[in-house]
Formats: sequence, C-alpha cells, structure tokens
Amino acid sequence: MEEILKKLSEIENSASKIMENAELEKKALSDEMDKRIKEYDKEATKLAEEEISKIKDDLEIEKNKKLENLRANTEKKLEALDNYYNDNHEKIAKKLVEEIITAN
Repeated sequence: MEEILKKLSEIENSASKIMENAELEKKALSDEMDKRIKEYDKEATKLAEEEISKIKDDLEIEKNKKLENLRANTEKKLEALDNYYNDNHEKIAKKLVEEIITAN
C-alpha cells in the first residue's frame, strides 16, 4: 500500500511539474505573441505613415502644377487685357467721353 501511495505521490508530483511547465510555456507563448503583435502594429503604422506621406507629396505636386497653370492663364489674360487696352485706349476713351456727353 505504501508503494502505491509513493507511486501516486510521484505521479502527482510529475503532473504538477507538467502543469507548471505548461503554464511557463503558455506564458512564453503569450509573451511571444504580444511581441509579434507590437512588431506588426509598428510595421503597419510605419507603412501607413509612408503611404500617407506619399499621398501628401503627390497632392502637393498636383496642387503646385494647378497653381502654376492658374498663374500662367492669369498672366496670359492680363497680357491680353493690356494689349487690348494699348491697342484701343483712344477708342475706349472717346467712347466714354461720348457716353458721358450724351448722358447729360
């Protein structure tokens, strides 16, 4: 009987050690998973920031192109108005004077 109790005690000790080892492995796996999750989050954040930066750069380039086109078109229109005025300022002035005289 004593031999049986001794064997049961050994089995219980072995089972206890197995459970402790299982808990240690579980903790190690949990720590490893947490580490991997943090690394994944860090990498995902980095990729997202890079993509956002690229999009911002592309939008800045597009904005600058549109502004340059707008400036060029405005310059052309102002130049056309200046040319029209220089070519027709006497006609414009005479017409204004005539309108003022006929209005009174």
